[in-house]
Amino acid sequence: MRRLIGLCLVFLLVITLAAPVFAQGDAKKPIRFSGEIVLVSQDTSSFTIQKDNTKIPITFDSKTQFTTRNKPGSSAQDLQVGRRVICMVIADSKDRLAARVDFRTDKR
Repeated sequence: MRRLIGLCLVFLLVITLAAPVFAQGDAKKPIRFSGEIVLVSQDTSSFTIQKDNTKIPITFDSKTQFTTRNKPGSSAQDLQVGRRVICMVIADSKDRLAARVDFRTDKR
């Protein structure tokens, strides 16, 4: 009986120590914003999109990926007022840092 209790305690200890290794809670999914660009500021590496009546400021940096219809080859220079975009924003960033910006329409 003691041996069984000892094995159960060892088993519980191993599971408790291994649980953080298999946890998926730390990897946060990015937040998706979409809309039309209404303001661009290359100086501050930011732009604002509008969806319905809500304006959403978004920032970007050198790590931000720019794509057009999910294909690489775009850059921050393609940010223009009037273009539709989908932005994947890092979930825990306080300044809404974009991990990816996807242009959805042709240049106007």
